[in-house]
Amino acid sequence: MKDMTIAYVNPQVIKWARERAGLSTGELAEMLSRLRPSDMVDWESGKTQPTMAQAEELANKLKIPFLVLFKSSPPEINLPIPDLRAMAGRKVTNLSPNFFDVVTDCLLKQRWYKMRLLEEGAEPLDFCGKFSLSSGVKTVAEDIVNRLGLERALRTELGDWESFLNHIAKMAESVGIIVIRNSQVRFASRRPLDPEEFRGFALTDPIAPLVFVNTKDVPPARIFTLVHELVHIWIGKTGISNTDPRTYIGEVPNDIERFCNAVAAEVLMPENEFRSSWRDDESIYSNLSRISRFFRVSVIAALIRARDTDIVSFSLAEQLIDAEYDKIQKSKEAFQEEGEEEGGPTFWTMFGPRASRLLLSRVVRGLRDHKVTYLDAASLIGVKLRTLDSYLAKLKA
Repeated sequence: MKDMTIAYVNPQVIKWARERAGLSTGELAEMLSRLRPSDMVDWESGKTQPTMAQAEELANKLKIPFLVLFKSSPPEINLPIPDLRAMAGRKVTNLSPNFFDVVTDCLLKQRWYKMRLLEEGAEPLDFCGKFSLSSGVKTVAEDIVNRLGLERALRTELGDWESFLNHIAKMAESVGIIVIRNSQVRFASRRPLDPEEFRGFALTDPIAPLVFVNTKDVPPARIFTLVHELVHIWIGKTGISNTDPRTYIGEVPNDIERFCNAVAAEVLMPENEFRSSWRDDESIYSNLSRISRFFRVSVIAALIRARDTDIVSFSLAEQLIDAEYDKIQKSKEAFQEEGEEEGGPTFWTMFGPRASRLLLSRVVRGLRDHKVTYLDAASLIGVKLRTLDSYLAKLKA
């Protein structure tokens, strides 16, 4: 029998938690057992109170500790890493539960991985924090290209943007960087990530650096995000990124984000190559289409590069960027994550990128050496025990 004791929760906290989760009163009511939208309105106004059982379910659905509902005021939840998502000089303060959980989950993964490496006597990676914001953009870009082996010929050898993205991620992990590419919290498909909230983040560390790419973003844009986050590692600056792609590089309010954007652009579209690839006898759209395919970037990224190198005038570029951005926003297919479209990659194809192949290999080694339990291994990866068993069986097959 359910507990019918009244829970004297704080109405303000209920409203705060609902808005933090990005839900309307009607949407939240649908998630709860036998509740009407009017009931939610009454709870938030203090007209009525939920039962203890309802309060427990409410806390569970809103992804907050049960006791938070009884606090005298809504708590201030701060991210454990620098938030660089400044927009036009304004800090973005809303943190969704999904966003917060992904960041904290990656911090736990990084800590575990680092401890394993230190036990084995690992030395600091020499490229982590090798440069600073005062370093030359082309100098940093050249070092990244050389370290990851991103030669010009790769663009023709690798058939499409996805192959290019996979190659960059593979090379980054080969030098010791954990790369996680996911569109949801761990493997919870019902907890999708919002690219408007964040596109990626980097957790710098001399032993176990980690980068995360939100794959809910437009497919070609993921390449730019990955390289942008790698630049964070090279300059030793941890942070979460979400600069509006339409923002002029000189107007990006954060020095770190501005520098990382500039280096990422130079890595993917070296200025000299970009200029030589632009043909004056072709239309702008023809140039953009060809160049975006060759450099494996989005049309918006190519447009921004053309604008920032003064190949296309600022005013015209802004119009074209806005038009292209609106087109993408209206296209559902552009935001489909890998594996969502019919005939796309399977769950197991995406298992490695979502969990990080580098981290997976270390977890498997820990299981083999009896240094990690099956329960801890499943928790680290973010899957159920039966999924872990299936993965291990596939490795043996």
